[in-house]
Amino acid sequence: MSGATDVLAGWEPGSFTAAGITHSTFRKGMGPGVVVVHEIPGITPLVTKFADEVVDAGFTVVMPSLLGTPGKEPSGPYIARSSLRLCKVPPCRERALHGLQSEVCTNRR
Repeated sequence: MSGATDVLAGWEPGSFTAAGITHSTFRKGMGPGVVVVHEIPGITPLVTKFADEVVDAGFTVVMPSLLGTPGKEPSGPYIARSSLRLCKVPPCRERALHGLQSEVCTNRR
């Protein structure tokens, strides 16, 4: 493993589906269950470090990956992309924010 996945070494990958939407999950530990839910932008190394501390305290931890790339270090652009995905910004506005489109988005949904 390398890069973003190094911090997830030892975590068992899985998935969870509800309302037709599937998210990856990561599970580790033995004992009572704890769900660790990340903030924006996703499961970062600091979130995984916290989850490892909960495992070390004797719990089973499951982390659903709701946004982003699991294990990736946060950065300004990465946080912005994750935020845009969460808010479901119309694609034309997202392109305009990245300087890829100059016209104003006129189709309102």
